[in-house]
Amino acid sequence: MPSKRVRGRTLLVAVACLAIAGCSSGTAPSPDPAAAQAPATTAAPGPDRQIDELVAWIAAAPAADPNGYSTFTDQNGKIVPVEPVGPAGYVFDSPTGKIKCYLGTPDLLDCRVRYRNPAPEPPNGHLNWLPSATEYTGDRADAGEFRGGAASVDMGNGNPLGYGARITVGNYSCRMDVTGLYCTRSGSKSGVQLSDQGLVPYGCLKKQPAAAGEPPTYKC
Repeated sequence: MPSKRVRGRTLLVAVACLAIAGCSSGTAPSPDPAAAQAPATTAAPGPDRQIDELVAWIAAAPAADPNGYSTFTDQNGKIVPVEPVGPAGYVFDSPTGKIKCYLGTPDLLDCRVRYRNPAPEPPNGHLNWLPSATEYTGDRADAGEFRGGAASVDMGNGNPLGYGARITVGNYSCRMDVTGLYCTRSGSKSGVQLSDQGLVPYGCLKKQPAAAGEPPTYKC
């Protein structure tokens, strides 16, 4: 049977298509300088802590203006606008470039993470296996997915979200830290930490039983 790792939403199609089409260059808005340079002041709560502590820790960070992340640099080196999947969309990178995320309204978070030990391609799959594709919906988190068409193309380079800064778009809030990117979704009792070390679930997210060769899935 086909792998169940195919997700229904083509989350990065609109972003990736810009790189394929070779859109014309423009002027990129700059991220909030204060947010981009904000230092990390307190350590993030661990996954064994209450989810409310992670929510509060993220909210305590200075907020970056999402408009500073409305463009990205495509594979041809051109600055192009983010074409949103919904009413609005934004792209940001970690300072190291190991994490790249698309945030869209009202309810969309899709990242690419350069994992040190990425999940191997599951058997009986189809389309294109992307071990870096990471999705968090609030009640589910996956690291490694099958994607098709334009969704398999690299999303280019977004403006960096500085350490200690937060970006909030729609239902999602994410804070960048030297230990990774931490995100929560309002209305849920969960969160995630993303880094090159892997995906760490918070709150109600629990690892689900997986068939041999299948990457882990976390669900509430």
